[in-house]
Formats: sequence, structure tokens, C-alpha cells
Amino acid sequence: MVRVYKRKKAKPPPTDAEIASALLLIKTSGKSLREVALTSGIPKSTLFGYSKRFPDFSNLPPDTKIKPTFHHLQVLKPEHEQELTDYLIVSQLRSHGLTPKKLKLLVYSYAVFNGIPVPPTWLHKKTAGKDWFSSFLKRNKRLSIRKPEATSQARAAALNKVVMNNFYDQVDELYEKHKFDADSVFNTDETNNTTVVEPAKIIAQKGTHQVYQMTSQERGVNVTMLPFVNASGKLFGGVFVFPRKKVSEKMKNLPEGFIALAHSSGWMTEENFLIALKHFHSQVQSRPTKEKPILLFLDNHISHMGYSICIFAKENGIILQTLPPHTSHASQPLDRTTFGPFKSNLADSHSDWMREHPGQRISIYEIPLLSKPALQRAFTEKNIKKGFKATGLFPFNRNAIPDSMYAPSIVTDLPAPTEVNSRQNGLTICNAIQHLPISVNQTLRFEMPSSIAAQHTTVATQEPPKSHYLLTVSSAGQLTLSPISVSPVAQPQAGPSSEIRSSSSTPIIQTEHERTTPTGSPSTINDMASTTASLPNQLSPQQLLTTPVKFREPHSFRPQDFLQLPQVAQNGPRNSNHNKRLGASRCLTSSPEIKRIREEHEEKERKLKAAENRKIAKATKAKAAEGKRKSNKVHSVEEDQYFETTPAVSNPQQGRKSTSRVLRYDKENVSSINLVEEEEDLPSEPRNSPVVPRRERITRAVKQNRMRNVCGR
Repeated sequence: MVRVYKRKKAKPPPTDAEIASALLLIKTSGKSLREVALTSGIPKSTLFGYSKRFPDFSNLPPDTKIKPTFHHLQVLKPEHEQELTDYLIVSQLRSHGLTPKKLKLLVYSYAVFNGIPVPPTWLHKKTAGKDWFSSFLKRNKRLSIRKPEATSQARAAALNKVVMNNFYDQVDELYEKHKFDADSVFNTDETNNTTVVEPAKIIAQKGTHQVYQMTSQERGVNVTMLPFVNASGKLFGGVFVFPRKKVSEKMKNLPEGFIALAHSSGWMTEENFLIALKHFHSQVQSRPTKEKPILLFLDNHISHMGYSICIFAKENGIILQTLPPHTSHASQPLDRTTFGPFKSNLADSHSDWMREHPGQRISIYEIPLLSKPALQRAFTEKNIKKGFKATGLFPFNRNAIPDSMYAPSIVTDLPAPTEVNSRQNGLTICNAIQHLPISVNQTLRFEMPSSIAAQHTTVATQEPPKSHYLLTVSSAGQLTLSPISVSPVAQPQAGPSSEIRSSSSTPIIQTEHERTTPTGSPSTINDMASTTASLPNQLSPQQLLTTPVKFREPHSFRPQDFLQLPQVAQNGPRNSNHNKRLGASRCLTSSPEIKRIREEHEEKERKLKAAENRKIAKATKAKAAEGKRKSNKVHSVEEDQYFETTPAVSNPQQGRKSTSRVLRYDKENVSSINLVEEEEDLPSEPRNSPVVPRRERITRAVKQNRMRNVCGR
């Protein structure tokens, strides 16, 4: 089958309206098929086929599709592809999208287990083909292949409606109290402005394996840029933080209103942010006061929450409102509409500079000059206003963030508290066996309530709860109840006795021989226990037979039965955060927050002072130890004047080398020492006292002899 079919006839095929009018003309006017074909321009064979397909065309509803909606060689029907498309979109919204390879494996299992005929190549390769995938994308215009943006687990879990509703409640309270206008609502955030950026797309020769673009160096040096914007679409000058210890004259050519700061790391610090906040305060035309303040939205970075910053903002009428942590990609105006265009325009500026200065490298001092045109093109009034509107900060709208951005948090959200009510779900397995028209050799799929299935989940392995089961009735009346494992993409085994196996190696669909019992009588609850009692993490057979369930249509498998949608099994509240303020948005200039920040500041200062005292004490102790060591070293040198080390003598008995020290003296200055006499002059030791080593006794004699010589001179 060709991937792109080109129609050979120039005349377009007839539409549904043309075919319908022709068929109606045949039924009402009494004209022959040949006459209607000549007048309408539709081939006679085409009209003949449609007349056989719709013999009573006059009684059909007006919205009936006359032409087939799918090709006769198409594997999946439109309703199957619709179900598959919905599953792919839900997976993508939860930030767990499928790759083309994974989709083809899933479609193969989906088609085989639903009894849909597949091409022989699918059976041979155990996967769908490339042609089917290409045609599937053309038929479903809602789908396309996209390169996803990496999203951390923290961002996916933090952006949920509970957190954002609490944040919007705080903002609404501030708006009701102070009645802010567009000129009084501001936003600020840092962005990295590195010397090496990702190159923009270029025009290259078709078929080239690799395309290169010149950059300044392998890895760039970061320069932090901090701009300020307000809801009326104005840009206020901020700061550039260079990775230097001091501000130099080379840090020039800055954009209008920006100033240069320095730090060894190039990142924002509490001291530099205080300078930037003072610089921003000087640029606001109508100076804010305590009676008429301004509102500044910023993130929860540690450099923004210093005690000195909060005091300055409080005294100068600046209300600091932090955004919820890990939600800046949705709640920060600068991140939504301005920083993206800024980085794209910055890449163009870098490319132009490298083309005009071949063989040279971009240093950190060229960054402000290259940022000027990018700032002018990205920080426009339209883009800035769109950012505030998209986040719902101005005009205030707590429903501005679309529901699709909350979808990734569904994976880790706690389930809503539900109660199993037999009146609402009154159909049980026992009732189904007695009342439902279950035919012989039929398999029914039913869904257990999630609250019941979640109670029987292994917490250590984080195994998802098995809430889907298959109830099989054999020709002999034997019941088989088995869970469906939806974690892996199931692959059928070839052969007449094939079966789908779960992760616990439990059969789900059994053959006729496996379904029957030797006695041929319907099984009881005790007989059924032999099938399900060995299943791990499952309810007992008695509970399964009496628990209200929800039955599905027979022989119908959904895509999530083969590859489950990502969901964390949680049965209780999450672990509480010891420091709750780190995980919440707050107004830093409120009196309670300033009090807490002051206490933290005093505690931090106390710890720093204690650490400094410990450092000084340690240095003093080390200095004293060094002086003592040097003093001992001087005495040791004086003692070594009377000893000399003989060459090493090998001791064959002990297998090691030993050295001997021999007493020596200066013949010119020191008279000879009689060791025997010196030893006799030593005071006698008591009998019970320990024996003094010979070396120590000789050392004492040497010192005494030296004292005698000094006194004698």
C-alpha cells in the first residue's frame, strides 16, 4: 500500500450530496440507472453499488453518511481509532506521552485481543507497521509528533488546583484591600544570559547528515539578568550580575535603565537583590507609600526573602507576594510570554555577532550589548500584557490557567473520598450470574471500585491496584475469575492454547480445556477459591462475589488495559512538610511574615557567630599546638647532638632491619662522660617504683653534665 496515494483521474469524486440527489432521483422519477448516471455525471457502477447498499434510501435520516468513512483495507475502525486518539491525548496531557514505537506495540496488542484481523506482517513482527502509523496521523488531525519539553516531577505535582486556589485567594484579598491598577502591579524574575546559546534554525542542503553552526565556545559563562515589568506593559531597568568579584569599567553598553553588579558565582544574592530593589524603587514615577503601595510578584528564591529586603519593602510601600513554588511556568507572567521570545531573539543576536567577528569569542562583557535588540523585540507592551492576562494576575481571573496545565498533577493527586454504596452500584457478581444472560464460553470484564482495590496494594513495591477482572463461564458451568494486569504492553503467545498473563503469571483468558472441571457441575465459592486464593494482593473470593461492581461489554479491551495511564497509588495523606512556609505562597511584607523572617534572621546570625567562634578557637588551638610542637622539636635537636645513628643492620633471625643510636659528644666543648659514673650518680629508685628505661636515664645524665659545664664556665 502506497503511503501517499495520488488520484489518477482529474475529476474529483462525487460528494455525499451529489450521490444522495442521484439516488433520490432514481426512486422518485422512475428514471433508469443509466439515465441518472448520464445526467449527474456519476459512473453507473458507482450508483449501482450505492443503490444496492441503500435500497430504501428515502427513509434514511438526513445526516446519514453515504460514502464509507474508512478504507476497506483499514485495520482499525473509526470508533477504535477515536478511542486510541483519546487515550494518546490523555497520556500526553499527563506528561507521559507515547513514542511512535510504543504506540505501534500497543496497537498490535489492542487489535489482536479485540479480535480485529491484522496484516501478516504485523503477526510476523509483533508490531504495527510504518504505513499504518503514517496513515493514522493523517486520518486523526488532532495528533502530531512533537518534541516535548522536560518537566520535573516537582513542577508536575505542584501545579494543582488546590495550591493555585489558595494563591488566588491571597491575591484577591490584596486586590480588595488596596484596589491596585495596571501601573501598580509588577513582576520580576531572573533569567540566565549565557555566552553560548542554542543556535537558531538555518537553511542547509537537503539530505545532509549533520549541520553545524559556529558558537563562541563549548560551554558558556552565565550572566544573570533581572528585569522588572508592570501590568500596563512597561519595562523597567533591572540589573546584570556578572561572575566577577568587583564591578569594573568593562561592564558597559548596558540597556537603558540597567545597572551592573558583580558576584563570584554570577547568581543573584540577597545583597544584590536589595540593590536591584532600591534601583527599581527609584524608577517608579509615582513613589509608592504605605497608604498607596504597589504589588510585586516574585518567586520563592532564597535571595528574595532576606530580612533586609522585607524591611526595605515594608518601609517604602512595596508589597512582596511570592508565587507558589514550582509553578512559575504557569503563574509567572515573564515566563509565559516574554522570556521565550527573548531567548529566540538573543540567539539571532549571537549568530549575527559571530558572523561579523569571525574567529573571536563572545565574552561576558558583550552580553549587555547583545541583549539590547532582544529586549526591544521581546519585551513589548503586547507581550507583557499577555503574560499578566494568561496568569490571571491582571485583570484578576482565577480561571485563567487552562485545565490542561493541571493534568500532570492527576498522576500524584490523592483520590477523592468515595463510599461504596450497594444501592448505587447494586450489581454484584452473584447477581450477574443469576440474572444476566451470560452465554456459554463468554468472558465478561468488570471493574472493581477503586477504593476497594486500592486497599489491597503492596506499598513496598508500589504495585498498582488490580481493579479489572475477567469472569469466564465455560460450557460446563465452571467459573473463572482472574485479574487483569495493565502495567506492561501485553504480547500474545502463538499457539492454540495461548493466554494473556499478568505480572503475577496468572492466566486471564483460559482455553476450553482449562475452563472445564472434571465433574462438569457449576463451581461453588470453595471451588472458586482454588483459582483466586493464590493471587497476591487480591480480595477473597467471598468479597469479590458480594462487592458491587461495574460490568463492561464482553470481549472489549481498551488501550489502558494494556498500558495503564500513569497514576500513583495513594491511600492516605502525604508526608507533612516540617517547614510549611517553603511550600506555600505568602506575602513577605505582612507583619506575621516579617516577624518570622526576623526570627530566622536572628537565628541564622547566631549560628554564623557561633561557627565563627568555633573557627577562631580551632585556629588558636592549632596555633598553640604548633608552638608546642616546634618547642619539642628544638629539644629533640639538642638531644640528637649526643647520639648518632649507625647504618642499618640486617637481622636475619627476625627478618627486618634495625638501627642503633650511639652516644656522641663534642670533644672541643664537652668533656668525656663516664656512663657508669653518671648512672651511679643517679638517685636510687625505690624498690616498688617502675624501672626507668636506659635511654631516659642516659638523657638525664647528659642534661646534668651540660649543666655542670655551664656552671663551670
